[in-house]
Amino acid sequence: MQLEGRYSNRLEKSNKPDNRKTSRVIKLVGNRDERRWHGEVYQFLRHIMEQGIISDWNQVAFLFRSVRSPEVMRLADYMEKQGIPVFAPTRNAYFDRPEVQLALGTFGVLLSQMVDERRLPDYIKRCMVVLKKESLSPSILISLAV
Repeated sequence: MQLEGRYSNRLEKSNKPDNRKTSRVIKLVGNRDERRWHGEVYQFLRHIMEQGIISDWNQVAFLFRSVRSPEVMRLADYMEKQGIPVFAPTRNAYFDRPEVQLALGTFGVLLSQMVDERRLPDYIKRCMVVLKKESLSPSILISLAV
């Protein structure tokens, strides 16, 4: 059965030798001192970005038994605070992200022109409130331009 999608499911073998000096998979083992572990992971990520080993944060993936564990949630929060974006769709934090709320708030404003606003889901109404608060701030222009 042929599935249609964004990418072909057929991989072509390259005849070029792989001259990479680094491994494609790296295992980092946790440390009992969580703050130190967060710092070490952050420093490692900054190092591989600065060395050109990766060019985009999307080239990094973490594998955990559960993305909902408190340790993983704290690591994700730490990385976000350090400016490294974290995307974990099963973490239930996707819809809490400001850019998602702004986009859905904008959608809600447009939708409210066609239907009674009282019929919109509560989440969309909350996003509209976030949009209204943010639209008073100059930072909205910066975050939307990125």
